[in-house]
Amino acid sequence: LQKSDKLAKTFLSTAMVCLLAGLIFGLAGGIQYVVPLWMKDSFPFTRLRPLHVSLVITWIFTAASGGIYYYLPRIVKRPLYSVRLGWLHYSLLLLSVLAISAGYFSGIFGGREYLEFPPVLGLLILSYWIVFLINYFSTVRKYEGKWPVYLWMWSVGLIFFAFTFLESQLWIIPFFRDNIVRDTTIQWKALGSMVGSWNMMVYGTAFFLMEKISGKTSVVFARKTFFFFFLGLTNLM
Repeated sequence: LQKSDKLAKTFLSTAMVCLLAGLIFGLAGGIQYVVPLWMKDSFPFTRLRPLHVSLVITWIFTAASGGIYYYLPRIVKRPLYSVRLGWLHYSLLLLSVLAISAGYFSGIFGGREYLEFPPVLGLLILSYWIVFLINYFSTVRKYEGKWPVYLWMWSVGLIFFAFTFLESQLWIIPFFRDNIVRDTTIQWKALGSMVGSWNMMVYGTAFFLMEKISGKTSVVFARKTFFFFFLGLTNLM
């Protein structure tokens, strides 16, 4: 057992709660789409949709983060760099989920599509991701030997999530916000790449599990495997 196992399982449990809540709001939004007057005044579709989208997205990268926290010490064969930083990551993530959800419940918006919360709440997301980056790279640098494909995938996914999230907030600057073509172009590019970044985290986990299930270490060093890494990387870019 690793000291970080409880942290990892807490991330995974929280991810499942987000998935369940996202499914409930998605189902409610689907019903309202078919029956437009259902809960129209008390809980309109304009609130249900961002709640569904945000919680399902949170499920994806929270589950991937939990998997990384669980597997990484076993891969590196050393403890996680800092369990305390891991809990700080979790606390900031939970705070951001609650704050963003509360804003949507109250009808407080102010962002862009898929990230419709007020941009000040983006500071929470950026903060916990920086903590995650520090913890991850401070741990993975202790790995000895040639990197398997999943370490490359996780590393690229984590870095690009931070980059694309910052890019998605460029609309705050008047130079981008005041030009609708420039604003829309950057938003669609940033959000598409952001999807690619958390896909990298998921794919890395899938390749790690593939290695463990098959019992073949060579699979995560094969040229064909790295072809899929570079395919995901070009799609991400």
